[in-house]
Parts: sequence; structure tokens; C-alpha cells
Amino acid sequence: MAGEGAICRLEPIEALGRTFIVSAVNTGVPHLVVFLENSLEEEDILLYGRALETHPAFPKKVNVNFAEVLDKDTLRVRTWERGCGRTLACGTGSCAAVVCAAEAGYTGRKARVELALGSLAIEWAQDGEIYMAGPAAYSFTGNA
Repeated sequence: MAGEGAICRLEPIEALGRTFIVSAVNTGVPHLVVFLENSLEEEDILLYGRALETHPAFPKKVNVNFAEVLDKDTLRVRTWERGCGRTLACGTGSCAAVVCAAEAGYTGRKARVELALGSLAIEWAQDGEIYMAGPAAYSFTGNA
């Protein structure tokens, strides 16, 4: 996780007595992509997200993206961001999930990522650039 670019490898990692199959990639910030065969409950995302964020393999901490492969063109991603906790969406995490899924052969280089607040279209181009398209919406208004 020291440098930029893809370091995607499907490898086992253990957290709280459970073994996950993961890949890691830096899309400007470090991301761990945890591939799930079955959906995790929200309380499990909170529990394992925190444990993986601070795993000894990542001394500077890591963003954790739990990814379910729905089909060859679609992922469902839920994110635990380092220093923030559970978030409803993460653009760089969605990009990381598609890069790692494509490297593993789970998806192509273009995929839709379903998030809690909608979906993003991600394309990992042959030149290594990653493109993301999706909606923008207010999440709140207020005064500081």
C-alpha cells in the first residue's frame, strides 16, 4: 500500500476470528476490497470495518470496501472509511472495487456499483485511468 496504482491480489486476511478474501489498491488513498459471497448485516460492517481499518497489515490504516458481485457488470459496495467510520457512498472506494473485481475476473473493466444512495458507473480504461459517473444530491443543509 506504499505507492499509487493497483496492487490487487486475492489473499486471505483474518479479523476477529473470521477470514476474508481481500485485495488492496491505492486510488489516491489506500483501499481494501473485501469480496463477499453473502451479504453482511449492517452491524457486521461496523464490526469488521473497524477491525480491518486498523489491521496490523495497514499501519497507516485503510479504507474498507465490502463488495458483493451481483453479476458480471454489477457490484454492491458498502464502505468503512478510515477515520470516519461507515459512509453511505465512496467514489474512490467504488473505483477500487471495480479495479480489484476486474483484476480478479469477477467483472469487466466497466461496472455499475450499487451504493446506499444510488449507483455509480465506473470504467477502468486500458491506459489505467478510472472514470466515474453518477448523480449528485444534497445530503443536508445547515449553518456553521
